[in-house]
Order: sequence, then C-alpha cells, then structure tokens
Amino acid sequence: MLAPAAQDRLDELLARNAETQLSAHEQAELDRLLDQVDHLTILKTRARYTLQSLGTLTQAS
Repeated sequence: MLAPAAQDRLDELLARNAETQLSAHEQAELDRLLDQVDHLTILKTRARYTLQSLGTLTQAS
C-alpha cells in the first residue's frame, strides 16, 4: 500500500485523467505512482508465495 499522501495524489491524478488530459508532468507523476503500485503488488505476491512455501515445508516435516 502506498503512503496515504501518495495514495491521495494517485486517486486525484486518476480522477483528473478520466475527466481531462493531464499535463506531461502530471502524466509522468501518474506513471511513476502506478509503477510503485505495481512494484508493491509484486513484492506482496512474492512474500505471500514465500510464506505459503515455508508453511508447506513446515507441514511436510
């Protein structure tokens, strides 16, 4: 999850993007925030997979 301020900014940019065209700077900011969300999602998925794998190994022992 993004920090609350970053999440608020992401929500604002997404809403404005749906209504109108963003400036090049705002579009770059939106892209950067979306990249951060993607990165966090990958990290959380890896962590979930690792914990699940460790749980499977523990149960097999």
